[in-house]
Amino acid sequence: MLESFVTESPITFTLPLQDQRVVEEHSAVFSSTLSKPRSNRHVKWFKNGKELSAQDTHFEMGWKNHTHTLCIIKTLLEDAGQYTIKIGEVSCSAQLIVEGKGVSLLSFLRIFGSFCWLVQGIRT
Repeated sequence: MLESFVTESPITFTLPLQDQRVVEEHSAVFSSTLSKPRSNRHVKWFKNGKELSAQDTHFEMGWKNHTHTLCIIKTLLEDAGQYTIKIGEVSCSAQLIVEGKGVSLLSFLRIFGSFCWLVQGIRT
């Protein structure tokens, strides 16, 4: 008797994660599309090799059909790093760069202008 086996094709990333650059306190969203639909229970997210917890309210993990997302809400400078999505033995990664808010040029000019008026008033 000859047995036939149907082998399932492996899962691949049809749209891998993309590097992200955000200003702190803004959200960052990583999104990846798989060749086959998989529920979130099959997917693990990592930051710098450490698994992220679905219970951590700083992150939102979601999926619809073939696409899985990781949203980092109100990023902090320490959120910068390498993020990885892993399904079984297949994974892909991307970098998150978080830039500090700093002082905008407009704010600087307003402060500098006020300072100049103050100095000019003292001199007269």
